[in-house]
Amino acid sequence: MAEDMIERVARAICIASGLDPDRPFSSSNYSKETEPQEFAWHEFLPEARAAINAMREPTRAMHEAGLATTGMPSNTYRDMIDAALGK
Repeated sequence: MAEDMIERVARAICIASGLDPDRPFSSSNYSKETEPQEFAWHEFLPEARAAINAMREPTRAMHEAGLATTGMPSNTYRDMIDAALGK
């Protein structure tokens, strides 16, 4: 599941950058997480992980909205983000 969310975010960042995420990546300047034969979205994996990690702590409004449905919304939310990050 973690890789699914990280891939979703990486693909979205790739598209927002004006690139086709399924384009074969053929640069000699690639990140340590990207092999030359992989696709363009792989280049955005570090940014995707950083974006998801930045969302780890819910805002006060998010916490308050969650109080109506769960007893511990902040803990539940953090657990969900940790799962998305594979922690």
